[in-house]
Amino acid sequence: MSMNWRQYMEAAGIKSAGSGEASSKKKKPDAVQRRFQMKLKQDKVSFTVSYESVVERSVTRVVGLDCEMVGVQDGKESILARVSVVNSYGYCLYDTFVKPTEDVVDYRTSVSGVRPKDMERGVEFAAAQKAVAELLKGRILVGHAVRNDLRVLYLSHPKKRIRDTSK
Repeated sequence: MSMNWRQYMEAAGIKSAGSGEASSKKKKPDAVQRRFQMKLKQDKVSFTVSYESVVERSVTRVVGLDCEMVGVQDGKESILARVSVVNSYGYCLYDTFVKPTEDVVDYRTSVSGVRPKDMERGVEFAAAQKAVAELLKGRILVGHAVRNDLRVLYLSHPKKRIRDTSK
């Protein structure tokens, strides 16, 4: 879990299921506390499945969104370069680079970490847009300056379901 996300969650009073000694002392939500293990026998191999890990990796009522952008045209216009969505436990639900739809003039690597080769092997914009739209549907969206992220994704989200940490 990133430091920014952890700081937001602490400030908002949201309990984290992250790693480390401090987080292991925190009380987890009831659904996560109810832990069971199931053993499956298949070809004489025993597997253990934990309910806790399934819950932490699921799409939750609250999701976090962050996009990285690169400069096009005169360098002041932005297009999507990378999009990441996490659930309320900080588990990554979607993270991918996006192929450029225009000629990139500024990769903003020092800020975004995006390099030309990252975008070349990315997914098409429409595929990323569709995947993110499905993850956001009916959920509370948390992020920093979310309007910019939604703008480059050409998506909208109900204002009452947005929690913007920049405000």
